[in-house]
Amino acid sequence: MKSYGSIQALKGITFTIPKRVITGFIGPNGAGKTTTLKILMGMLKPDYGEVEVLGYNPWSEGHILRRIVGYLPENPIFPKGIKCYRLIEFYAQIKKVHNVKAEITRLAKLTGFTEYLDRRVDSLSRGYIQRLALILALIGEPKLVLLDEPTSHLDPITRTRILNIIKRIYRDEGIDFIISTHILHELERLCNYIIIIDKGHILEQGEARELASKRNMVIKYIAEAPKNIDLFRVKKEIASLDYVTGIEIDENIIKVSIKGTRCQDFEVKLHELNLKLKEVQVPDLIKLYSKVIGGSIEG
Repeated sequence: MKSYGSIQALKGITFTIPKRVITGFIGPNGAGKTTTLKILMGMLKPDYGEVEVLGYNPWSEGHILRRIVGYLPENPIFPKGIKCYRLIEFYAQIKKVHNVKAEITRLAKLTGFTEYLDRRVDSLSRGYIQRLALILALIGEPKLVLLDEPTSHLDPITRTRILNIIKRIYRDEGIDFIISTHILHELERLCNYIIIIDKGHILEQGEARELASKRNMVIKYIAEAPKNIDLFRVKKEIASLDYVTGIEIDENIIKVSIKGTRCQDFEVKLHELNLKLKEVQVPDLIKLYSKVIGGSIEG
């Protein structure tokens, strides 16, 4: 629980996030998302309750936690006159990075920021301020990164670029993310774990596929067929299943949409047909959110 005077921002929430996920922490403005992230970082203390992040208490062991957890605030503010390289270097020294120059070079390349390192912070566009903030959150190879509205106030192209960077880092660097946002359509192919919060309460949590399945929503499976398989036979057999709502084949890649309550059945069928599962997409995050939370949707 956390209150600001007479206003209850959090009303007794409980959640646990598994490892190796990108978590979408979603809810309308004022739901309690930012308050929760600040508590996880040890920037706010709850009125009561217990919090543990990667096995550490955010207050008594905050000095340890902040070395292995990165944080991008909703509205990052930096000293205007400082050069970007110097600011990143300062953060790296605080986090006791061994080879500061190599780390800055690596992260600048990773985020497409190399040519901006010698610029002053006040010369950056909003999109590059977000990239700079992302670099600072990633400095020192954290195990977990908390992102508070990382694409807010950005144009659609810059939003897509930021999200692609996050996805690539998750895939290649093995870093877990918690992304707090109310802009849902961007998260459909990014997050594999979902927490829905509203008015200080957790309304739903779990794997995106599990939540969509629970409400019998359409789930898309993408599988790869062996090169010498009879695709016509495979397509005919899949199409005959009463829970399949659509099927597409592009060379040896098969995309199948099914009713969410039959995921287990279809995964058994994939194994029987010797098809290799590549990806599971839950394209109805907005509909899922709408069913759970009700009302209108922003973004």
